Amino acid sequence: MEDADIEIESDYEESTQAVIMHEPLTRPKPGVSNYRLGGRKPLATIGSLMIGPVMLQVCGALYGVISTMWVSRALGTIGVSAISTYSTFDMIGRAFGFFLAVSASTKVSQLFGKGQHEEAGQVICDLLRMCLVCGAFVPAVLIPLVNICCRWFGASEEVVKMGFEYLCPILACSVFTCIYVTCNGLLQGEGRTLLVGIISTCSLVASMFGFETLFLFGFKSGIRGAGWATVLGDAIPGIGIAICYFTGKFTVKPNWRGLFKKFSPHSFPAMKVGISQLVSNLSMSIPGIVMRKLIGASVDSEADFNNALAGYNMVFRYAMITNCVVIAVSMGFIPAASYAYAAKLYKRFLRLFYHGLWIAGAWSVLTTIFSWAIPTEISKVFGSGDEYLKWAGPMLKYGNALGFIMFFRINAQGCLQALQLGGQAMILTITSQLIAIIAFAFILYYTDKHNAIRLCWAYPLGYAFGLVMGILVLIKPLMKVYRLYKETDGDNQPDVELQIEKSLKDIEDDPTNAKVEVDEEKKESESKSSSTSTTGSVMASTDKECENIVEI
Repeated sequence: MEDADIEIESDYEESTQAVIMHEPLTRPKPGVSNYRLGGRKPLATIGSLMIGPVMLQVCGALYGVISTMWVSRALGTIGVSAISTYSTFDMIGRAFGFFLAVSASTKVSQLFGKGQHEEAGQVICDLLRMCLVCGAFVPAVLIPLVNICCRWFGASEEVVKMGFEYLCPILACSVFTCIYVTCNGLLQGEGRTLLVGIISTCSLVASMFGFETLFLFGFKSGIRGAGWATVLGDAIPGIGIAICYFTGKFTVKPNWRGLFKKFSPHSFPAMKVGISQLVSNLSMSIPGIVMRKLIGASVDSEADFNNALAGYNMVFRYAMITNCVVIAVSMGFIPAASYAYAAKLYKRFLRLFYHGLWIAGAWSVLTTIFSWAIPTEISKVFGSGDEYLKWAGPMLKYGNALGFIMFFRINAQGCLQALQLGGQAMILTITSQLIAIIAFAFILYYTDKHNAIRLCWAYPLGYAFGLVMGILVLIKPLMKVYRLYKETDGDNQPDVELQIEKSLKDIEDDPTNAKVEVDEEKKESESKSSSTSTTGSVMASTDKECENIVEI
């Protein structure tokens, strides 16, 4: 059924443009119509586009939770401590994949909005080539450094040995992670977010309940089995999606020869926007390195170090659950908003941003209430033991104390990326997430050097700083969008996206009637317009497309 919808969708494009041509000239018309990105009301659009990312983010959060549970059962607290110590470097490696994914999502949706979607094929080839570059860069830089850093944290040799066994296969196979995450971004750029969620769910089930249990409990491979399970969970779907693209299964159909051509002029601007996401992910990872070092310096024994890091891992895992819906809203917002802005649908852009804010804000408030009310009970899900709970409960409560305002920085960053303002998004991320959290962590440490739990306040203080910075950097861009909306006399114009939706639905319900309506519009337009040759050619094209739909 979905394949049929894809074929019909491509035939709708010209027919929809015919409807838009009857708009007054004060409202610029959009480019290529894409029902997933611009054919529904803003709330329905962001709601449908966030379903897949929610599934993706929930799967990512559950992956860490379930992996920690399996490792804890197979290897004990020392295994959990090893994963917690080295997980930051795994996130650094994945940051390069998300950099390319955001580049793909924003550029593909923008090209649809501008009516240049046929040029997206070469962009796909270019980004996949960059996966090879990033996949080689990550292990070359990180593998020699990870053990040095973890010893610097204060980790024992046993933790260092186990952590390296876990991380080494993941870093060595980073190219598969980059391909998988980038392909997810490409699908999101086409509006296929539900497919992304389904693939992520299948990957989670295969990795957690297939590969990891087989390696840990079947082959008795130790902690390295958890690492290989992660690699297989990324490699299999990533390669599969890439093959589907080059065999023409999706709307954008790249040619394999593009892998050997020069880069598209659209690729480098896309990566410029994606750089802000790379900085964002690195900014989430690098403070974790500093926090682990300060936690190690704040405790008095190796046992306290292991329990404190296990407790800090609890903060990290719960943050993934808290962030999953917020990031999913942003992932659903970015392609739809990028399409709307490129198509000059400014009112739609503002509505999308508004709906993204309240959805993400509601989820943040809900998860913060739970971390305030039952932090110890939540911590018991991830581990056990009185010493572990002594650290994990208070760390979770303090670390998420201001979680209800955390969403704004992420939404602001997504808004800037949709507007192709990658530089400003990068400034917001560096100041509010990297510099602010590290600065607050050092302030908290030097004002009380023997209170590791208190260090977790660095995160809520960073959220507060991000709220202020997000408001400041968004004022000018949003005012510009609002001014453009007013200049097009938005209040007095029909809602273009609703006309698109109605046109697509009419054709879907009865293609024959749609053809008759377009023919009538053609005759009326020819009688009123002096440029009969131009109007006639457009309507002839529309007539031909409608005939194709009738044949289908």
